[in-house]
Amino acid sequence: MTTALMDTMQNSATMLITGIDSGGPLVKFDRLNQAVAEVMDTPQMRASVQEKGCELALGTPEEFAAFNRREFEFWQKMVKQHGLQAKD
Repeated sequence: MTTALMDTMQNSATMLITGIDSGGPLVKFDRLNQAVAEVMDTPQMRASVQEKGCELALGTPEEFAAFNRREFEFWQKMVKQHGLQAKD
């Protein structure tokens, strides 16, 4: 692995990402997203997340999809730039 790629990976945040691909009616996913956000945004949940050394970032399904696109494009560029290939 190249030094530049190692630096990129070490400077990247480790994330646990949960989300739902809205392949169905968007209104159902909006309601689900709102319900999950209401629970996650309570003081108890925020404290629990912070105690584990994590940061809570809530958003819309559209923001989640945009984030995933940006991440995919970034890591696709890194893989190509450094000539990485998957092994069996």
